[in-house]
Amino acid sequence: MKPGVSHSRPNTEDMSLCYANRSAALFHLGQYETCLKDIIRAQTHGYPERLQPKIMLRKAECLVALGRLQEASQTIGDLERNFTPTPTLADVPPQTLQRNLHHLKMKVQEKENLTETFPATLAKTLEGVALAGENEQLSNASSSVGLCIDPLKGRYLVATKDILPGELLVKEDAFVSVLNPGELPPPHHGRDSQWDTRVTNGDLYCHRCLKHTLATVPCDGCSYAKYCSQECLQQAWELYHRTECPLGGLLLTLGVFCHIALRLTLVVGFEDVRKIVKKLCVKISNKDICLPESNNQVKTLNCGRGESEKNWQQG
Repeated sequence: MKPGVSHSRPNTEDMSLCYANRSAALFHLGQYETCLKDIIRAQTHGYPERLQPKIMLRKAECLVALGRLQEASQTIGDLERNFTPTPTLADVPPQTLQRNLHHLKMKVQEKENLTETFPATLAKTLEGVALAGENEQLSNASSSVGLCIDPLKGRYLVATKDILPGELLVKEDAFVSVLNPGELPPPHHGRDSQWDTRVTNGDLYCHRCLKHTLATVPCDGCSYAKYCSQECLQQAWELYHRTECPLGGLLLTLGVFCHIALRLTLVVGFEDVRKIVKKLCVKISNKDICLPESNNQVKTLNCGRGESEKNWQQG
């Protein structure tokens, strides 16, 4: 599904079928929550009416497996009302649909009196993991550690009391981050060139929050940037990707350090960066080296931002 989802045009049947096919693979892997998200994406991009029973059956199966029985019953009811009287659905014969619906109803009845499963309880417990106690001197750090400074070693943390195994000591979001693409194969050009279907870090992790994900949501403007959700995609676009989008190949060539320098500048803002550079130049008394007279780089990036916004609106 990697080339299809990344290279299909949004709001087309091709894109919807790519998401639907990926949802089928996720269902067989037992990734029911992620499968449901791909089902919603498939329907958002215009999944064909003739195939709706297939995807709604899959949705009901996921809801039953997740213990969301009320939603499952509602989906089953929608299927019975809207699709069972239609004998012309070639992809799902009425007899097969009726048999699957009966099977699902039996599953719902069996699970109605069951208690919550252990994995679900454990997942909910781990969701709220937080610092044992807030450190009065260090923000985002546990009260179990203290800050020390050494002229040779620099700053470091020391334990101020016994630390339990697995205790969280520091919890802080990165101000800015860039996904390391890993080893990228050299580009191959020629008449016999084919899609590169090898899986890389860029296919397995969100390009904004770095969360591991099996079902990425690609940027509408490029085939490289992928995200774990529509929310991450939108946040990345507003913060920096609208400028980075047309520069993808160049940034991959320059490497992660150049990429993170650009992203830091975009997140902070050019004016704030210039103020910081001016202060540094005053300290080292070397303004000619620190502040080049040409502002072409700033202008170039601003132009890129405008073009990307135009492309985004058209997409």
